[in-house]
Amino acid sequence: MIEPNRKVQRANGTISIEIMGSENRIKKFFQQGSSRCIFPKYFKRIKEGIVINTAGGVTGGDRFNCSIKSSHDCSLVLTTQAAEKAYEASDNKAVFENSFKVENGSKIYWLPQELILFAKSAVSRNTKIEVDNSSEFLAFDHVILGRKAMGEVLSVSNFIDRWKIYYDNRLVYFDQFGWKKEVPRGVSGFKNISSFASFFYVGKKAEYYLEKLRAYTTSSIKVFTGSSLRNNCLITRVHSRDISAVREETKKLLGSIWNLEEPEVWRV
Repeated sequence: MIEPNRKVQRANGTISIEIMGSENRIKKFFQQGSSRCIFPKYFKRIKEGIVINTAGGVTGGDRFNCSIKSSHDCSLVLTTQAAEKAYEASDNKAVFENSFKVENGSKIYWLPQELILFAKSAVSRNTKIEVDNSSEFLAFDHVILGRKAMGEVLSVSNFIDRWKIYYDNRLVYFDQFGWKKEVPRGVSGFKNISSFASFFYVGKKAEYYLEKLRAYTTSSIKVFTGSSLRNNCLITRVHSRDISAVREETKKLLGSIWNLEEPEVWRV
């Protein structure tokens, strides 16, 4: 039992990276605490980085900051080593601060593995994305509600998720989503689902990708998909009561719509 006045050790991690040029050179690289980033030597046209949380999960009071910048025709895929597990929090929230800046004809593909919310977890995420009108950005986000292997149906947790997206110095998308204490199972879009995923694309090809999505046919009747486009910001949602179906559908979308292979670490 933790003594009331005893200070509990928390995990903190910081990553700040800048990549530039068509050869994807590392201009700036800083990592500290429980955050690490590695760049395996894959023989691919796009540089692939893997973000690692050495703490093995998050709980209340943990804090992680990740700042990524790309410029001058850089192409970068970033993912995570494994699913991020949010454990029960006795106090405060686990906080994630992510920022991306994409400039001068460069591209960033932020494709982390899923976030798994355990019972009584508490997570706050803030994501800021800045893209100039010569560049492109694609983010993927997958949230799983509870531990399926243990038959857990998540009902109590605390989750706040904020996204701010700027395109050509204008705010084109803002969303604050989440819940306190109880998962809103009564909301129609949330009833009976086990996980939900989103793609956020910003760039000059937004209308082209929307047309591809309109012609796209889902691979399973178990999943629901929908898309919307405004101000060169394209949002695609996928959700289902079947976690595996969401995983497979998002992999298919990566290849069919954005012509991207799943990151190597997803296959481990």
